[in-house]
Amino acid sequence: MQVAAPPTSQEKAIAPHVEGSATAALVCACRRVREPEQLETWKNLERYVDEYQHRPLSERLRDRQRLVVQRMAYSSTARKLFGKPKPPSDPLLEQFKMSHTNIVDELHAMLHHAKHVAAALTRIGHVWSTLVQADASAMVEQSHPRFIAAGSRIAALSMTCGSDVLAVVVQPLEDKLNKLKQLQVLLHVEEDMRLLVLAATRKLERAQATASQSVFQRQSELNKANAHASRVATDLKSILDWVDCMRISLVQVEMDALSRLVVKHTAAASAILSSAGEGSVGLLESAVSSLD
Repeated sequence: MQVAAPPTSQEKAIAPHVEGSATAALVCACRRVREPEQLETWKNLERYVDEYQHRPLSERLRDRQRLVVQRMAYSSTARKLFGKPKPPSDPLLEQFKMSHTNIVDELHAMLHHAKHVAAALTRIGHVWSTLVQADASAMVEQSHPRFIAAGSRIAALSMTCGSDVLAVVVQPLEDKLNKLKQLQVLLHVEEDMRLLVLAATRKLERAQATASQSVFQRQSELNKANAHASRVATDLKSILDWVDCMRISLVQVEMDALSRLVVKHTAAASAILSSAGEGSVGLLESAVSSLD
């Protein structure tokens, strides 16, 4: 398995609580589809964006002011009042964005399901512990040693299985989800870069219309803005396409593990109850009635 590179400062800013295990988990899932070349592209893009966000202060302040103006100009209110269209965007990138949002939502749903299973197993363990304690607290002649032994084993089995689900299924899914959410930050950066291209284009057009001496400077600003936006958009399309391709394998390991754990727990619990004898159901009913 490929060893994850040390997190960049951009990764730390995006998700301080996410460690290399998220990248490693993605590598494990991705290798089932193709060699994770795009994962290296992802890391390089994060470094590139980090450098972009630490460019000279004068450029950052200039772009911040331009972004404020562009966001106001293209806000829903301004577009309704002045009939302006939405800022132009890459249709393919927009399609990938929607697909990525769906993947994150699906992963959220699977994570919720896995957490629910883990919680249910833990509750089953607590229920069996309560039944055993209630039966053990009864008078000696009314207690059921076989049920107490079997119930104790099932309680321990259920709690252990619940812990295993958290460790083997829930934690890896959370790591992958956190890693995928980092793409949202990069997508916001790409949107800002597109707006800066529009702002730089207008600045150049005004300079050309007035025969200003700043035409060369405005052209240089537009070239830089185009270069940044093109680089980020190209890499994002490659990364998002790759994530969409590994959509199924992304959670296959965890879902298979969840199924195995549940089946194993069910079989083991059934075997324990069978070993308690044919009267185990009656013993369970007696124990439940003792709780009333």
